[in-house]
Amino acid sequence: MRGTESAAARIIGERIAGARLTAGASRLEVAYHAKVDATNLGRYETGKALPNLATLVRLAETLGVDPGSLVAGLVFADFPQDRETPQPIASRRRGRPSTA
Repeated sequence: MRGTESAAARIIGERIAGARLTAGASRLEVAYHAKVDATNLGRYETGKALPNLATLVRLAETLGVDPGSLVAGLVFADFPQDRETPQPIASRRRGRPSTA
């Protein structure tokens, strides 16, 4: 769990909360069935933390949604910037001979 607020954390949190409300479940119910700490679930839903991939998939499975729907449309810039921006492979290979 990342404790850094970001656009991604906010968007993913809103989607988790929306799926939970659509399912008519409480945070405690979802936390119990997903085997996630209820406090952490609250932090995810309010955008105060980002779940790791395994937790995201577990929450999606519990809520009956596709894990991809929780992250759809997000880009690198939406996440906390603790690393430099990645470069697409295609842009790095222009003009270089193939090494394959």
